[in-house]
Amino acid sequence: MISKKDIYVGARIISNDSENPSSVNIKGTVQSINSTGEGEFDYTAAVLPDEEFRQLPGIKDNCYFGLTICFSFDIDLLPIQRVIQDTPHIMKKFKINLQLHNDDTKYFYNELVPMLLAYGYEISANQTEWEAPEARKDKTRIYCHPLQLAGECLPSEFKQIEQMLCHGKTYEIHKILSEQMFDYTEAEELEQYHLQYDDIIPIMLLDAFRTKQPNDYKNTRQVVETISKKIKIITIYNYFWSGDGSVSTEYVKVAYNTLLQNGKISISPKDVHQSRTEESI
Repeated sequence: MISKKDIYVGARIISNDSENPSSVNIKGTVQSINSTGEGEFDYTAAVLPDEEFRQLPGIKDNCYFGLTICFSFDIDLLPIQRVIQDTPHIMKKFKINLQLHNDDTKYFYNELVPMLLAYGYEISANQTEWEAPEARKDKTRIYCHPLQLAGECLPSEFKQIEQMLCHGKTYEIHKILSEQMFDYTEAEELEQYHLQYDDIIPIMLLDAFRTKQPNDYKNTRQVVETISKKIKIITIYNYFWSGDGSVSTEYVKVAYNTLLQNGKISISPKDVHQSRTEESI
């Protein structure tokens, strides 16, 4: 038996049904908690059973979107498990294409929203009737469009999202796309460029602007953009953004201007948008 003050999302529990001692004592992880009254033990917990228990008939046939609903007096806490942490800042960006069985999107949301709530997600309120809701839990974000669920999560959470969605009955999953990226802020992204490229960015620029003839020049903007795209670290914030104003482009511009001020690069007297390495031969 676990009181309200001791239960929490993420807790490891074992079932302990005193009225049915022959039942399997499943182990699992608490996904969400639902208060049912003011009392110390008035709540239920939605528990994701460990893999070894999920296919047992008593679990598989009585699950709620893959979760087992437990009462406070039927569970005990397990010792805190040491969990292998995800590599810092690495994220998964995903798109999950759906085909609805019924074109009525209300029918779809009437299933999806309770599913997400049971797994501990917070659902944003729609600002307009045309806007799809967004679900968030820790670093996980899911934009819940009826034709495509899209968002970001930690790599270790991606499999659980797939498993959760497999319990839906109002749709079929047609295609799952994902790729690795980072959750750096702009300041952290800039710090990474300094750490990874400060020693080589001058060489990259000088090589890129070098011409075969002293009177030849290259388009400054094109060279800067080419190098910017080459070194760009894909994050969840810059996924669709490149060019002027992006962190990678501004970093390359600063390095270019330093070389220009130090006389390593010269500008065409005929066109200020053309540059070449001063040592071009």
